[in-house]
Amino acid sequence: WIQYFSTTTFRSRRDAERQLQSIIEEAQGVEFPPPPPVSSQLLAYLIVAIFGFFVTNSLIPNISQYTLRKGISGRDLGKRGTPLADKQIPEALGIVTGTVFLVCLIFCLVGYTASNPAKLLDVNAALLSICFMLFLGFTDDVLDWPWRYKLILPTVSSLPLLCSYSGSTSVVIPVPLRSLLWHKGSFTWLGDLANFLVIIDANSDGAVVETGILYMLYMSMLAVFCTNAINIYAGINGFEAGGR
Repeated sequence: WIQYFSTTTFRSRRDAERQLQSIIEEAQGVEFPPPPPVSSQLLAYLIVAIFGFFVTNSLIPNISQYTLRKGISGRDLGKRGTPLADKQIPEALGIVTGTVFLVCLIFCLVGYTASNPAKLLDVNAALLSICFMLFLGFTDDVLDWPWRYKLILPTVSSLPLLCSYSGSTSVVIPVPLRSLLWHKGSFTWLGDLANFLVIIDANSDGAVVETGILYMLYMSMLAVFCTNAINIYAGINGFEAGGR
């Protein structure tokens, strides 16, 4: 059944690519305004980045007073035995950097999607995933979510990116490992076994493997790993920028 879904995903993606190609051919007669020069775009992004820096730098001291007032704080365990050991450190300030980042990103995307309308679905999916993870991070600081929720919620947040993904789901097998799947013009026993889960391209002598839905599953698991890996070492001073 995994091979069925992989084949179905592969074929549906091919159909979508053909439909997109037909739309592009129909729109070739439509004149779109030329995109602005790259130097102008970079200058605009730089201005927005500088604006975001100063806004974040001014908001963090103010918002930290609100978090301390509500008891959202902790102690710096790295300063045990010093006069600062009992000082309350404001937490959940990642909401400040995250919100400013979203605002700056929206301003940048307005200009970007105006000259690249085909990317609108991708950037909206990215914004939705970032908003969901920002919400998860803030509620985790306030409610202290158990680890089982930290595994489930990032999986849900990766769904918009996976649904909007229209790229290739094929992977290239490293040269030293290709003989494990293909040898002397035919599949090995391991290649025959792998064909139940994926589609190995015989025309490339086992160098290309179409993973289909397994690629989406891998990307979802990678999103869960990255978010929790960063969260694990967040307590070590200097390892997580902007988390506090």
